[in-house]
Amino acid sequence: MKNIRFYFLLAAAVVLAVQCTPDEKPGPGPEPAPETTIVLQETEINAPAEGGTFSVAYSVENLSDSLLIETVSGGDWLDADPSGIGEIVLNVIENAGTSARTDTVFVFCNSALSGNIVVNQEGKTEDTPVEYGFSISVGNVDQTSLTYEITPDNPDMYYLSKVALKSVVDAFASDDELIQADFDELQMYAGMTGTPVWTLMTSQGFTKTGDYSGFQDNLAPGTDYYIYAYGVEPEDGGIDVNAVTKVYKESFTTVPVPQEEAEFTITYRVESNVADATVEPKDQNQRYYFAYEHNDSWTTDDEMLAKYQQNLSSMYDMYLMFGMSLEDFFEQMTNIGTKTIEIVGLLPENTYVGFAVAINDEAIFCSEMTKAEFTTLPVGDSDNRISISITDVGEDWADFEITTTNDDPYVFFIEPSSTFEGLDDDEIIQFALDNISYTTTIYNGDYSDTASPLTPGTEYTALAFGYITGTATTGLVKTGFHTLAAE
Repeated sequence: MKNIRFYFLLAAAVVLAVQCTPDEKPGPGPEPAPETTIVLQETEINAPAEGGTFSVAYSVENLSDSLLIETVSGGDWLDADPSGIGEIVLNVIENAGTSARTDTVFVFCNSALSGNIVVNQEGKTEDTPVEYGFSISVGNVDQTSLTYEITPDNPDMYYLSKVALKSVVDAFASDDELIQADFDELQMYAGMTGTPVWTLMTSQGFTKTGDYSGFQDNLAPGTDYYIYAYGVEPEDGGIDVNAVTKVYKESFTTVPVPQEEAEFTITYRVESNVADATVEPKDQNQRYYFAYEHNDSWTTDDEMLAKYQQNLSSMYDMYLMFGMSLEDFFEQMTNIGTKTIEIVGLLPENTYVGFAVAINDEAIFCSEMTKAEFTTLPVGDSDNRISISITDVGEDWADFEITTTNDDPYVFFIEPSSTFEGLDDDEIIQFALDNISYTTTIYNGDYSDTASPLTPGTEYTALAFGYITGTATTGLVKTGFHTLAAE
């Protein structure tokens, strides 16, 4: 089908009326005017598969009283608009096919052919995917929550979206790094649940399709955030995931709360992996919140306040959800007056940051934080003497007894002997310290139980050693046994 476009210009003319007498004879007529033409500045355009808009400039020679520019092209995928002054605008639509294509735009000036423009367009390949985008709009924003809308260009595309601290997102060097951090987190959850990451994402609501109306609460007041979204698809049969668009972001800032003047003094009494924090507010009637964080995890004061505000607001919502009173919430989660707070389960010889901040009746932080560091001490060796006895064995079970000489903490586990084949005692302890599953349960004092289910006809080893938060405090104690063969 031909596409024909034209542009008509009537040049300004000055007409002079000359009075002649009857005796005067007309002179010779004017010489014919030169033919009006246009000169194209380009005669070939190369367009990518996704199409686009291109401009070809032209100049006019020997302009007469009128100028009529026409363009004729043969393909539906190409439109040539001559209405712009001094230019012809070419609109090339996306080439959804894999083959390249070519069309010619014929340019006429006052009905005479003046030139042509050849337009070449590449075919679509896997390396030139169609880029879909998102429209993200912020709705109502208050101190701790907002509503928002996400509209994808492609309603069938899966996508991830998040509300995140602006400072956290901006800390990534590129969108690719942000996407990879999201994927790493999802892979971690998938590993914990034993499901492929794509199954986890689609079954647990991490992915969305179509328009989405969102609500996010438990935000920090007076804080900058992003809502962001990007398209995703499964890879390697759902074992992995791939981003199919760039990251689209929309920023917003929560409403700040009125701030109070609050001052605190924080002091510590530290042992190996335990510390007592004493918090003394200047105003003994001041309600406040106290928490601590490992120094390596501390980013900025604002980010830490936002993180703990979200945690506290979530707890606040849970209390309301389960019908508990606000008095119970404030009694359990906050303090008034000078308090000494025991902190346990710390890593020896590590630095932590404790902080206190005022909190209002809506469980929202309402002052600047006061913070103070402390460092735990080395863990000394335990003189606890641990013994393991296997008292009875069946096909898939074994009874055991553990006796100790004091209540110092220790870990205990039973594994097939082949798990530690070729390792000495120190290497076994290090293996256990590097695998959190072995140190999750801590025992104190004598203990007896039945280990089940075990594999029939298998050699097992029962092991134990003194343990305090990432550190072994005794040597390894172990004993072997063999389950009965299945009948």
